[in-house]
Amino acid sequence: NPEMLFQAPIEQACIDVRNPILLGQHLACACREHPVLVEGGDEAYFGSTARLILIDLQKRGLVGRDPDCPADPRWLYIGSEWPASLVNLRAIDESVWTVVDEITQEVVEEIEESKAWFQIYEGAVYMQQGKKISLHPLGHAQEESSGAAG
Repeated sequence: NPEMLFQAPIEQACIDVRNPILLGQHLACACREHPVLVEGGDEAYFGSTARLILIDLQKRGLVGRDPDCPADPRWLYIGSEWPASLVNLRAIDESVWTVVDEITQEVVEEIEESKAWFQIYEGAVYMQQGKKISLHPLGHAQEESSGAAG
């Protein structure tokens, strides 16, 4: 119903900016835009856990310090991909499971890993746009499930 869609008030979102997954994604993007200085500046924007999250991002090869200036305390984005492309706007989990129609091989849905164990287990009936799909996991390593619509 288009009227309901366009006349409804805009939803308000509540986001916990201290969530380490969100903060990590935000810090990676921030480091790409401008070097981040936690000690003595940017901690006011990113909170007291920013330093620990930056160290985790460093271990993952996403941020680092300037190798030509070891005394520089600023954090820079060093990842190979554009950091915003690593941010999933529909899900918070970095790992996503895919539900694939085993007949058409089309992707039916992508589900966050934290929810996948409860929604796409073997024998589950998954509902997608009014269609019932019985699921058959293909294995954890592939992180996908197939199903037959019925």
